[in-house]
Amino acid sequence: MSFKRCPKCGDVKGLAEFHKAKANPDGRAYYCKTCANASTKAARDKSPELRAAIRGHRFTPDGWAAAVLCHMRQSAKRRGHPPPVWATPTAFRAYVETFHGDAFRALWTAWAEAGFATELRPSMDRLDDDRSYTADNLRLVTWKANRDKWSKSTTNRELAREKMRLLHAKRD
Repeated sequence: MSFKRCPKCGDVKGLAEFHKAKANPDGRAYYCKTCANASTKAARDKSPELRAAIRGHRFTPDGWAAAVLCHMRQSAKRRGHPPPVWATPTAFRAYVETFHGDAFRALWTAWAEAGFATELRPSMDRLDDDRSYTADNLRLVTWKANRDKWSKSTTNRELAREKMRLLHAKRD
């Protein structure tokens, strides 16, 4: 049996005491299961403010812009649309500030005051789902409003059902 030292607690343990991690050279996680589980529990137990600080970049306007732009790129690629017209998160944030400034600040404030609740997160909605992400095809809404629009769309429901059917077919 092979052994490994956990850098967090310093104990030498058998490989079975480490979670599997294919990306690592030995196929095991860096930290032992005990330390990894304790870290995960500690992170879950922290207050929303501390979690926001830990994941802070997503809870700043620049971090939000980077995350939304990344999602736009992935969505455009998946749909076969051209990529968004903004090359950088900074350029996208400048667009949001210029064309949606007051509305964005109001949504941002409401989101922050609600402890960064997912439903209130600012989101960019395409007015025409058959077109890509362009300045004239976007409106600023909450994540919940965008999700509700998506779930009401017959095409999206059909796509989701087909995706689930394919996933279940792969399992069988």
